[in-house]
Amino acid sequence: PDIRKMVLELVCKSSSSASKYQGKELRFQWVDGPTRTSELVYTADMPIIRPGLYSGTYGEHYGQFRHEILLIEYRRFPLHNTNERTRVWDDIGKTIFAGRGNSIVKEIQQSIDGMGNATVKEIIFVVGKKVTGDIHVPLGNETFVALVHPLLQFTRAVGETIRNRESKKVLKVKRFFHGWGTLAYPNFHRPSWSAGSLVQVEDDSESGVHQFGFAWERGVECAIILRWLDIQSTHPFLKERTVN
Repeated sequence: PDIRKMVLELVCKSSSSASKYQGKELRFQWVDGPTRTSELVYTADMPIIRPGLYSGTYGEHYGQFRHEILLIEYRRFPLHNTNERTRVWDDIGKTIFAGRGNSIVKEIQQSIDGMGNATVKEIIFVVGKKVTGDIHVPLGNETFVALVHPLLQFTRAVGETIRNRESKKVLKVKRFFHGWGTLAYPNFHRPSWSAGSLVQVEDDSESGVHQFGFAWERGVECAIILRWLDIQSTHPFLKERTVN
């Protein structure tokens, strides 16, 4: 597509209605597409989630902002080189937990070190980043992360069923992966990580595809079920980028 033409058209439309929004700012932020590392190998214990854009409903109390768009992708961290492990854990702390999850990183590190250096070759997370946001967690920030490989034992539990926060439908839980979701006061004040789970629920009754969602531990009876945005299947500029 002609990106220049699209931007010019958007600016012209914005200018034509500028009088209605005088004194207000229109802010743009670059939203990258999903990356899929060609070296990523799925194991039997991992969830198979198609990287890309999804929608999720965060609750009626957000009004017109209750439907949000998320970018879902995998992030992998090889542990082949023993000498590089310190750097890898620092990288996980910065890129996955935004520098505010030191205790979580330490817990994961201790669990993996206890499995033996020869056992775990890499660490893989599923990351959900907000493309649109709300008053608590704005766009560009991770709304949740989940450790999907290796599987570690944490003292958490998810019931056999869970309720879709949007449709209120009760869904059967097939399996879950330990994760952490972002909580914050209004205007992203004092953001913190709260325990939760990436849940795989029963397959979609119409398409038969896998369905996933995220549930915070303190509200584990309901989950934000992720819905794939079909526009990605027809617009080539939204397709995945493969990084070798």
